[in-house]
Amino acid sequence: MEAVAAEVGAGLRISQRLAFRRLEDARVMRERLPLTAAVFVAGELDYDSFQIIAARTWLIEDARVLARVDERVALNVGGWPS
Repeated sequence: MEAVAAEVGAGLRISQRLAFRRLEDARVMRERLPLTAAVFVAGELDYDSFQIIAARTWLIEDARVLARVDERVALNVGGWPS
């Protein structure tokens, strides 16, 4: 993943560390919190808020519990202030 982050960082003219973080956020959006990511893509959630949600759910390992949390957050996060 470090090589990918280096390529992405070079292409976007950002540091490798920041590129790695962006790639990790994209993985979380796709694999862990797809419903919350859809709210983000729709423009109803800002990036900083998504990062906070991702960090707060990081320790959830049970896929069913995570899916339920994702669903509940996605249904309610649109009304949260940024």
